[in-house]
Amino acid sequence: GMGKTLVYAEHSGIRSLPANIKVVFTIIWLLKIIFTVILFLVLSLVSALSLLYLMTRNERKRSLSLYRNPREFIINLYENAKAILNILDRSPKEVILPLSYASLIEERYSVTNNLFLRFTSKFEEAKYSRHILQLKDADLCLNDYNALLGTIFSRYNRFSLFFRYCLTLLRRRPLFIYKSPPLANPKRNGIMQ
Repeated sequence: GMGKTLVYAEHSGIRSLPANIKVVFTIIWLLKIIFTVILFLVLSLVSALSLLYLMTRNERKRSLSLYRNPREFIINLYENAKAILNILDRSPKEVILPLSYASLIEERYSVTNNLFLRFTSKFEEAKYSRHILQLKDADLCLNDYNALLGTIFSRYNRFSLFFRYCLTLLRRRPLFIYKSPPLANPKRNGIMQ
């Protein structure tokens, strides 16, 4: 380390007079310190992201546990989608009716096939009506939710997407939710989507 010290030589029990040595800054010492700090920061970041990922995965499992109750599942899915959109977009803070909000998001991100409008209509039906909802309604909403996020994420570059992904992890909001893991290449497995 840097500082002052006394150095002496010793041979066969005979000791020399001490010499006063001043240890000063060196490039190697600086590089070693910088490398240590960067390594510590990277390991801390990886550990924090891993912990947040595990917590988010538990939240995804909790969301899927509601699947057998389509009403609760759809409401939970919509609230998760809206929270993710707020993270991605910093939407206006004033209160907007759900269908107006869906139109605004579809226009902003050029969403086709009325994905978010259809999803929002199902959410309103689940939240405000007494209609009996089926598992096929939950499936439809889940497909629309995943397709909506896929469309929105395709608009971002990789760095921006990674930053926003970290923000969703920080708030423990699961992104894509699948009942079972998606197939990597459906054509290769003989299944067409």
